[in-house]
Amino acid sequence: MRTGLIRTCALALALGHAPAYAQPGPGPSASAKREVEGLAAEAEAAFAAEDYQRAITLYAQAHSVDPTAGLLLYNIAFIYDRHLVQPEEAVRFYRRFRESPGAEVHRIIKASERIEALQIELAEDEAARAAEALAAAEAAREASLEQAALAAPDAPPP
Repeated sequence: MRTGLIRTCALALALGHAPAYAQPGPGPSASAKREVEGLAAEAEAAFAAEDYQRAITLYAQAHSVDPTAGLLLYNIAFIYDRHLVQPEEAVRFYRRFRESPGAEVHRIIKASERIEALQIELAEDEAARAAEALAAAEAAREASLEQAALAAPDAPPP
């Protein structure tokens, strides 16, 4: 998938235009821009203070004021990815960022790479949990067989 995305972006750049999903629409009003800038500044301060939940809340508020500000979604994804270690949420926000208007090609590529890596991590975690559950079930079955053998010492083993 990443190769196809890179080819699409390279072709768009070669033809002198960006993909349709990257075409920004009409921008927010001046007061909305000021509000977004204020919220983003507060979010950056919260991030610097390692108050990641507050930073996410503020970035999300800023994005609700200006839905064309896709970089705010990238920032949320980054916090979930690198600081809160919540890969499902990180993937969700990286995907939303990729679909946002005006998303920069190099960040789309970075987001796609992180999505791929996080999906691998999630699959490995799920496989490990399944293996642990299987081992626990097998241990419980063996314990049950041992108890049955102790309860009836003259009975042949199953």
